[in-house]
Amino acid sequence: MEFEKEGYYKASVLRIATRSKVAIGNLYRYFKCKSELFDALVGEAAEEIRKFVRTSYEENFQGLDSAVKTGKLRNGIVHLFETYGRELLLLLDRSEGSAYNDFGDKLCKDICMMWKDSFVKNGAEDEFMLGLIAEGFISGLLKIFRDAKPSERGAKVDKLFVFYFHNIQERLW
Repeated sequence: MEFEKEGYYKASVLRIATRSKVAIGNLYRYFKCKSELFDALVGEAAEEIRKFVRTSYEENFQGLDSAVKTGKLRNGIVHLFETYGRELLLLLDRSEGSAYNDFGDKLCKDICMMWKDSFVKNGAEDEFMLGLIAEGFISGLLKIFRDAKPSERGAKVDKLFVFYFHNIQERLW
């Protein structure tokens, strides 16, 4: 895929049409420009990821203090990546120059703010450390999804959850 190889900025609609064996005029009949084509590829994934983050925040507002909560969150993250893995990596790694250019940064900031909001309201007062924990967790997830074999991802996500969330309430206070 052109966007995976070249990234949004360097991608060429002509190369996309040529590699797809579609006349460029026909491609432009459906997509007015490269940004519309990119949006058609990643737009649904971006919205589903944002929705998942909002829903997870609402469900876990009181903290990730139980195996049930962390298990549900883990399953949701793995499902999201199984469903939108290629699109997520495009959004995070290959969207420079597009409307999604800062998608990863915004996502990380949103998650960090949600964690701070949740844990600070429940007694953890060191917002700096909460932000650091959130950023480390998110970076770990992305590293797993970028580099781990698909058959190993679930187990690695489980280990990451245990590392970050096992007895988190006790460790934060």
